[in-house]
Amino acid sequence: MDIELARKQLFDRILTGDRQGAVTLLDQWAQRRQWRNTISELLEPVLDEVGRCWSAEKISLAAG
Repeated sequence: MDIELARKQLFDRILTGDRQGAVTLLDQWAQRRQWRNTISELLEPVLDEVGRCWSAEKISLAAG
């Protein structure tokens, strides 16, 4: 799976509150690339994007 596609899928799962889907995606990614790489290449950029969207009021924590 392409990193950009994985980031989009993780972002979407976080925004929809799909915890199990997000964990599954992270687990699958980590099996191929180790947890350290999964965190730095996949999770951190997605959480940064969530933060930017929240800061710009594009998303709300109350929405879920």
